[in-house]
Amino acid sequence: MILSLLPDVMQQCDFMDGFTYNVETFTRQLAPLVDFALLAGWKKTAVEDAISVAAKRKMFLGQLKEALKIKSQGAGLQSREL
Repeated sequence: MILSLLPDVMQQCDFMDGFTYNVETFTRQLAPLVDFALLAGWKKTAVEDAISVAAKRKMFLGQLKEALKIKSQGAGLQSREL
């Protein structure tokens, strides 16, 4: 799952942090997933159910990628306005 998100996180680092890849930029780009409602606080049962079968995994991964795009882009717009 994490490796599947890597290209999306790197793309966000490209866009938001000028092609800088380090712990700080990756942490900043992954931050939207911390509060992601579908993860239910990253409880084991919520995540296990979401990745239990291939169809659910694919849907869940798509939702994670979408959360990264929406929240990260919104954060970038706010920082540019300041």
